[in-house]
Amino acid sequence: MKYICFGAFLLITSIFPVNSSTTIDGVPAAVAKTDQAKGVSSMIDYSIANPPYSPKVESALTALEEDGVSGYRVVYDEEKDTTFVAIALGERPTSGYSINVNQVEQAEDGSLTIRVSEQRPQSGMQLQVLTYPTLVLQFPGQVDQVNVLF
Repeated sequence: MKYICFGAFLLITSIFPVNSSTTIDGVPAAVAKTDQAKGVSSMIDYSIANPPYSPKVESALTALEEDGVSGYRVVYDEEKDTTFVAIALGERPTSGYSINVNQVEQAEDGSLTIRVSEQRPQSGMQLQVLTYPTLVLQFPGQVDQVNVLF
């Protein structure tokens, strides 16, 4: 029974990875940066959204899973005045894949550029199951223009 429970735990954590300590080059996710030459404004404030998600975010994640390839969807929640960015890697053959946020830049015009990379599983035993690694970021207010670079 404990092996079944452990297998279920591995499956769930591979589908819904929890990364509460997301950093960018060792700096916490909410970062203040200024680079006038690139048109980057200060104070990039975001966090990782954890399930349960709103129906709109769930719908975006379902659409990304159905696509089966890397991609992203932007969802604005009027009630919370929050913009959610759902990011997916597409189908992967085993557990252990996740998404790392490398950089988030906000231009003076308010647009966001999010740079992400794929974290591959460590060598060793992996659960042989198709997974769809996703990450949902949330930003306060409405963000009209978002670009995610893989």
